[in-house]
Amino acid sequence: MKQAREWTSGKQRMRFEPPNLVVATFSGEVTVDETRWMVSIYQEVFEDGPFYIIADVTHATLPTEPRKYLADNIRSEWTRGIVYVGADMAQRIVTKALSVGMLFTGKSAGFDTVFLESVEAGRAWVAEHQARAEQQRTG
Repeated sequence: MKQAREWTSGKQRMRFEPPNLVVATFSGEVTVDETRWMVSIYQEVFEDGPFYIIADVTHATLPTEPRKYLADNIRSEWTRGIVYVGADMAQRIVTKALSVGMLFTGKSAGFDTVFLESVEAGRAWVAEHQARAEQQRTG
């Protein structure tokens, strides 16, 4: 995917920003259908390679069933890093549990996950992470 693109499903919004960034804003209780929608977008974006995700979850909750769907269907090779914006302690625990769940299913979280307080801070982290990765590749 080379051009910017936006998707919506109910209150949920996702935007692809070239070359490799998905910025998502989640609101309210995220449903299983919305989780399926989210995974399908990640699959589509991954067709051009791994990408970063900045997920603003300040006003969102992820119940057990959607959380299980994510754990069963998300692929670690899709992402280079995930930034969660506005995650409270419960959301941080759930996120860590998803990572552990991936390990138990034979998947490893081969990407960095961070918790920050703003999308702007997330963008700065992504830029820094990309620069470090590029420096490691070029030596």
